[in-house]
Amino acid sequence: IDASGISITEGTASVLDNYNVITRAADFVIVDGESKPAVHVTGAKQTLTYNGKEQRLDKTPAYTYDESSLGEGYEIRWNYTVTGKNASATPYTTATAPEIWYVGDGTAAAVNVTSSFNLTYDAPELTITQRDLVITATEVTRDFTGAVQNAPADAYTVSGLVEDPAQTLGGIKSQGSAMLPGRYTGRVTIDASGISITEGTAS
Repeated sequence: IDASGISITEGTASVLDNYNVITRAADFVIVDGESKPAVHVTGAKQTLTYNGKEQRLDKTPAYTYDESSLGEGYEIRWNYTVTGKNASATPYTTATAPEIWYVGDGTAAAVNVTSSFNLTYDAPELTITQRDLVITATEVTRDFTGAVQNAPADAYTVSGLVEDPAQTLGGIKSQGSAMLPGRYTGRVTIDASGISITEGTAS
């Protein structure tokens, strides 16, 4: 404290002589990156099944962290949005990073103090997995004719195909043949070698 120019007045009169002025020094600390308080934040993670529509990561909660790593009056702020549509082995995420703000008791404006912490985080992730499409051959019954008879190409049912938005399944056919009377277990099979699924003009 530099008190060389100190003055204490009452009205226009100096009353400095009535005080024994005592100054006390304090430490000056410059914190390097390694000694900053460490805070680690983990974003939300969710796995959804492909449904043909844009899907949004459920941020309930948006993130988690060890509250004991922050002092009183500090809070994490992390406002992000993660969306995805197509199934992918790589999760959808965001480049938005969390921040640390000092809010005190709420009576003063909050201050961004992120740089005062060693803040690390795991980015939020939305994983969209493939949808099960089940194509089941249906039983084919024919009267004995003495000749080889083939299963019709459309002897199958489909479940799991997205209906909204409408998608079209193509390149599927059932196959199988028999001649003599009897039940041929598993004889009708599905040929999906040319399968295609389109939405409008896109695969």
